[in-house]
Amino acid sequence: MESMKNTGTCPKCRNTNLLHIPQVAANTDTGTSQMQPPFRLAVTGRGYAGCSGELQAFACPRCGLVELYLAERLAADGVYVREVSVPAQGPHRT
Repeated sequence: MESMKNTGTCPKCRNTNLLHIPQVAANTDTGTSQMQPPFRLAVTGRGYAGCSGELQAFACPRCGLVELYLAERLAADGVYVREVSVPAQGPHRT
């Protein structure tokens, strides 16, 4: 599937008027005086510093398709973020 990020076109409905959201909101209760923090994909420790993997989004206002992308590099640490790969023979059992 072609991405909205690379083509500027929605792959579902072919709309070319897209929305770019540079920081996806975490939607947490911050009260009335604080801005929403950005959504972080992975918990890597305690507190706000213990989160990583900030996201950005591209959205089609016509059909509602949304694509999420990492806005920052997210490294596999083997504990909180694990790397997985498909075996050379494929994912299906014989």
